[in-house]
Amino acid sequence: MNQKGFTLIELMFVMAVTAILMAIAVPSFSDLIARQRIASAASDFSTDLALARMEAMRRGGRATVCASTDGTTCAGGTAWRTGWIVFADTNGNGAHEAAEPLIKVRRLESATLQFTEAAGTGFAMFQSTGRLNAQLIWTICSTGRTGRVLNARITGAVTGYPTATVCP
Repeated sequence: MNQKGFTLIELMFVMAVTAILMAIAVPSFSDLIARQRIASAASDFSTDLALARMEAMRRGGRATVCASTDGTTCAGGTAWRTGWIVFADTNGNGAHEAAEPLIKVRRLESATLQFTEAAGTGFAMFQSTGRLNAQLIWTICSTGRTGRVLNARITGAVTGYPTATVCP
């Protein structure tokens, strides 16, 4: 008599091999997702800095990028991880006011990201010439992983590179 199917030993062997492969693949996949979130946030922030620089030159005035928790006001130096806004800073005080045009609102959805600015000012202001008010450095990372550093020079150029250390 010809029987079809698998024996119990064969089935257990396949399940053991599958479990081993999953144990190897799952941590790599979660690391990939974390690295992608960091790269995406760094890319979004760099793009919005370039937008603010272009808007300052186009309008012939100042444009500011500032940390924001609500998408309408500036929140200070510690709130970058929730998001930021880009606006035409007509009075040059680094804070968004109702009369100043809001250019872009960016929200970050990942609660695992750490987003810090070395100077702690909470804003980057571009002049009509495209120059920044000061050199600023941001670090974007996730706990236990290396991240990205964004360095905005006074000239307005922004460069990004990997961090040398693992985030706490």
